[in-house]
Amino acid sequence: MLPGRLVRDWRRRSGEDLLLSIDNLTHPIAKEFRPLASLGIWQPFQVHRHWEMNTGFDANVTVIARYTNGVPAVVERRIGAGKVICMTTPVTEPVRPDDRRAWNDLFNSSGGQEIWPAVLLIAEISDYLASGTRDRLNVGIGQTVTLQNDINMMPAEYRLFSPRDEEPLRIASSDSVLRYRFTEMPGAYRLKGQMGDETMLRGFSVNLPSESTDLQRLPEEELTEILGEERFQLARDRDEIERQQGTTRLGQEFYPILALMMSLFLALELIMSNRFYKKAAA
Repeated sequence: MLPGRLVRDWRRRSGEDLLLSIDNLTHPIAKEFRPLASLGIWQPFQVHRHWEMNTGFDANVTVIARYTNGVPAVVERRIGAGKVICMTTPVTEPVRPDDRRAWNDLFNSSGGQEIWPAVLLIAEISDYLASGTRDRLNVGIGQTVTLQNDINMMPAEYRLFSPRDEEPLRIASSDSVLRYRFTEMPGAYRLKGQMGDETMLRGFSVNLPSESTDLQRLPEEELTEILGEERFQLARDRDEIERQQGTTRLGQEFYPILALMMSLFLALELIMSNRFYKKAAA
């Protein structure tokens, strides 16, 4: 699990400055430290002791931070779809005898120094490790979906059922990752794979942009620009809603008018029929 071989216990020489230095500013853990790279934020926090680690030339190993003597301090190793972060000096220490010096001053605030650089580093490491094992199952329209898929534990191929009315697609895992980029339609996407006798179901959701579901009230000027002049009515209280609903949404009742018209037609028919009967009798 370690990203390298431990070589020896390194101790700071008297009068020597042995400090932490973020070496790989492109790494996600270092994103909050990029604007602070030239400010010497680690200067008050000496490292008195650390392990020397030989990381070799493993392509899966990345050195994120070093000490000022060039020895790796924070090292990452990728193992399959997982990640291991190792620090060669402790971030916390158990209760120790008074005569034994701490390995570092990263969390030592006795000198009046704020220990926020070490706290920020641990927070970034924790966030990176915690989020790295979770798939992002909610994406926006047009974004590529990436799902971890270790073929030793999961199917190498799936059928994908999209919200579109079409036949399911077949997608295969590549480098233990499933990728799907045709996410133009919002909705739920389902994945169905077969691992021996076991059927495995997975899925993700494609969502509309947040502004598409923004229910904040628009000003009247913007409504006029969208709908046009005198093509809508605004109701600002309950009475206006009931009044405008009665005339605009429900319309006028036609049944009373229809009943009156039927009565007139019936009376007219009666008059006309009596007239024709009189002429026939004469």
